[in-house]
Amino acid sequence: MFCARCGKEIKGFGLCVACYLDLNPIYVENFEIVRCPVCGHFLYKTWNEKIDNMQIIKNIKFPEKIEVRKIDLHYKISKILNFTARIYGKYNNEEFEREISGKCKIIKKICIECSRSARGYYEAIIQFRGNEVQIKRAMEFLNINKKFISKVEEVKNGCDVYLTSKDFANSLIKIFSDGGATIKLSKSIGGVKDGKTVFRKCILIKFPDLNVGDYVLFKNKICKILKVGKILICEINNKEKRIPINKVAKIPKDELSNYLNTIEK
Repeated sequence: MFCARCGKEIKGFGLCVACYLDLNPIYVENFEIVRCPVCGHFLYKTWNEKIDNMQIIKNIKFPEKIEVRKIDLHYKISKILNFTARIYGKYNNEEFEREISGKCKIIKKICIECSRSARGYYEAIIQFRGNEVQIKRAMEFLNINKKFISKVEEVKNGCDVYLTSKDFANSLIKIFSDGGATIKLSKSIGGVKDGKTVFRKCILIKFPDLNVGDYVLFKNKICKILKVGKILICEINNKEKRIPINKVAKIPKDELSNYLNTIEK
């Protein structure tokens, strides 16, 4: 069989893929992407850290008889979004590859969490107490999700972190509990909404006074901490052992030599 337009030999009837796409080109519809100028997240159904590829792909329009097998998408973001799509498809029993480029405007719109943070709104308070080293690490972890932080207050023996999302606050409970912290929950009245009392959650997270490299006593044996958590990983007689954190007693550094002498005797 031959293409009815250019005469090229083809496997089916009608047009070759090149002529069909020349007469019925693949094109990109005009579209816009919404991005928060504060946290940099993108809006597509919900706010997301990265662009959902479907947000771009759905605006690539194909002729009716084209079967799309695969699309590889690459994009670059500046003041606008520039993208390139390599399309793998099939038409009239003939497979093909095509590359198209496009761009779209980026519209600035502050997301819900950043808007809440800007006006001081909060739904929960995380109270970090105890070990200064672990509090510092906890704050570094929270700063990855900085958009949920409304404000931070330094207090004696720790800090209070005001969060715009109680769901995010709840997700932290297991994370820090598994890390060996003691958790206590309480709530306070936050006001009235639609005639109903609104409560704010308060989560006290107290870190144990234990760090990697510290020595603890377990069943009259001196252990060196290799990893801190609800279950400690310790070194005893050059072997690793898992020990519940509530089963050990910390040995002060200035008393370590006395413990060693006592055990040796």
